[in-house]
Amino acid sequence: MVRIGLKYALIICFAAQGAQVPASPNTFFWLSNQGWPSEKGIPASPATIPAIYNFNTQGSSSLYIWARPEMGLTLKNWSLDLLSTNSSVLNFTSSTVFGAGVTGVNRWQNLGQPTGNSTSIQSIAGFTITSGSGLGIGPATKTSDAYYNPTTDAWLLARVDYTLQPFSSLTSTDLYLRIGSFGMTNSSGTTSDVDVVFGHSSETSLNAKTQRQMISSVRDAVLHYYPRPDADFDGDMDADGRDFLIWQRNFTNVGPKNNSQGNANVGSTAGLDMLVNHIDLAAWQFQYGMTVNPTLQAVPEPGSWLLAAGFAAAVLTIRRRMPSKKLIRGPSASVYAVSIDREGVGIP
Repeated sequence: MVRIGLKYALIICFAAQGAQVPASPNTFFWLSNQGWPSEKGIPASPATIPAIYNFNTQGSSSLYIWARPEMGLTLKNWSLDLLSTNSSVLNFTSSTVFGAGVTGVNRWQNLGQPTGNSTSIQSIAGFTITSGSGLGIGPATKTSDAYYNPTTDAWLLARVDYTLQPFSSLTSTDLYLRIGSFGMTNSSGTTSDVDVVFGHSSETSLNAKTQRQMISSVRDAVLHYYPRPDADFDGDMDADGRDFLIWQRNFTNVGPKNNSQGNANVGSTAGLDMLVNHIDLAAWQFQYGMTVNPTLQAVPEPGSWLLAAGFAAAVLTIRRRMPSKKLIRGPSASVYAVSIDREGVGIP
């Protein structure tokens, strides 16, 4: 068995993303597990919203809020809430607003960086009251803002940290962004001029004056738990390139396949199967480089191994080489995440 060398671990996967969104009279906000420079841009449909998958040994991690102001306008003031629909899954612990985006100049004069609880974190905000004290985000800041991503025409706005609660059965929670109680303003107008789209680009817009603290009709992200796998397919007490080659040679949706053939979640109960597929690749990505404790037994708890369609894209795009991976530093020095991009290939 592979030892979970880190106290906590996380796989985050994303579904494949569609084409870039055309110019719109709306201001967009969306969630991601990635900060600059890996963000792939606003999800194009409900099917491409972030799907976040956690092992039952997960402890803490972060979400990032990205924004794209209405075309040609500068977002000067904003406030957002982030909600979880299942209070037994996580606790929002802290937030960080990226306020000094431009060298020597603040984006916002005042920052709202609240703590939260098991259901919400409210009034994450950036505001400028005194003229000239904050540039906001918009066309004039594209070339100088350290948190602007020209590939996706998006600005990294804030990070929200959370811890996951202990659990004993399969569970999940939907995540929603909403307009905060302070509303929003553009540089050329009033609060009522800002129409906001959360999550994916085809969602119905909400007005920053009349529809504050209302959630969208479709969730903006979903977070799942699922069981800890075993990706040490050759039994040599680690997960390495040789284990990947075993998975690659045996990849098929035709079973039965056992652990030595590349199946990381062998079994017939909920969350397990007898196949070698994209789920087992995800397990290998997570456990790559970890060593084994021969006395450690897998946690026999049920979980969901039904991953998003993005992993199907991953299987189709795999080359005859070991996929690369990227370790993203989490809010705690002992927490890392293995990131899979929306095309399903490890980020170099």
